[in-house]
Amino acid sequence: SCTEPIEACKVTNPEVCGRYTACASLYGESIDQFEQSVTVPRPSVDLTQLCSPELLATAEGFNKCEEVCSLSACCHLPIEECRVLNADVCDTYTPCMPIYNHKTFADFSGAVEIPMAPGGLA
Repeated sequence: SCTEPIEACKVTNPEVCGRYTACASLYGESIDQFEQSVTVPRPSVDLTQLCSPELLATAEGFNKCEEVCSLSACCHLPIEECRVLNADVCDTYTPCMPIYNHKTFADFSGAVEIPMAPGGLA
């Protein structure tokens, strides 16, 4: 609809938004007014492996995953704060969700529940 910024429409629903391009003149919106528009790079590593629970359980593994996942930070901000110009790439960063939910390794490691070992193990 014409109440949605045209650039937001281009990101969230590119197939349909062409019909609403004329609305931009009503609201004076253009891509130039959004300084926080970014193109998210495709991950250069296998995030499923890099951000696996086993590796996230270590500070080093958490930090490596966090470093790569930081490239997609804009994917998880409200569109008013940061617009991703290639939103389809955000889906490739799904393995980063544990990082997005816990800002630091201390937060993450505190959220991990380690089951008690059965009795009789030494």
